[in-house]
Amino acid sequence: MEMELTERLQHQMFMLNLMGMGNPLPSLPSRQTLIEEMTRWYDQMDAMKKTNPFSLHNSYRTLLPGRTRTCPLNAKNAITIDHLLRSVNTPVDGKFFFCRTITPPGKMTSVMCCVEDKNGAATRIAFYGLTTASRNSELNSILPIGTFLAVLNPYMKIAMDGNLIVRVENRAGLQFLDPPTVISLLGGTKWGGEIPSQFLNRYRRNPMASALQAHVKDHTEDLALGKSGEALKRKGNEHFVAKRFYEAIECYTSALKLGNNDNDSVLLCNRAAAYNNTAHFHLALQDTNIVLKSDPTNVKAIFR
Repeated sequence: MEMELTERLQHQMFMLNLMGMGNPLPSLPSRQTLIEEMTRWYDQMDAMKKTNPFSLHNSYRTLLPGRTRTCPLNAKNAITIDHLLRSVNTPVDGKFFFCRTITPPGKMTSVMCCVEDKNGAATRIAFYGLTTASRNSELNSILPIGTFLAVLNPYMKIAMDGNLIVRVENRAGLQFLDPPTVISLLGGTKWGGEIPSQFLNRYRRNPMASALQAHVKDHTEDLALGKSGEALKRKGNEHFVAKRFYEAIECYTSALKLGNNDNDSVLLCNRAAAYNNTAHFHLALQDTNIVLKSDPTNVKAIFR
């Protein structure tokens, strides 16, 4: 906590000095420069953690509470990097940043990588409170290259190194998007960016890639599942068995929103299991605690 407070104060002083000197806001580096810089940083972090495992600062919590305004995931509310550049240091409430990861994630204090928007523009992004995992193999399973994201009420700021970055304050400000949602948001238009050639092999191992390339043949069927909690539960179970844990979480969450109380304990236990498999242990604990309050002897909830 002391370290985070120091970092926050240092950043405030940095911003005051920047504004006091009348300096313009920094420009966003080119896409290729960002990718090269993030790749070097990733390699440096990997080497550092191998030689000194105590070099990692695990920032599981942040001083900032994150934005809480609701933000429906529709094309009207989706914004790009160009919009964020017009609102530097000011959260964009009621909108979401629609993006895709294009470099491997690394971790020092936060989980960081590069993302691109639908026009192919790129920026750095930092996730706080995403996971306690620190090994690159774990991070790559949680945030594989080619993962589509919705950053709710996004916030682009000037980082301590003087460059721009999108900061996600906590897990509540982030949604992982499944293929039907991505296709719906694109509205028939083609995604403008591309995965860097050096990461194509990793990208092809991401189930999202093959699902989108196949154009999601069962797109209409999947969207219709929103009317049936039982169908959503079955779909979530299918995703879970296939180790598509984030897709499973989305299905269980959608089913819970339908408010079928008879099925809620099963859905919460299933979602807790999916959270456990993505290293979101605090969220798994929240779900199991809800179940145990109404059913203290629930074996699944106790086990998870």
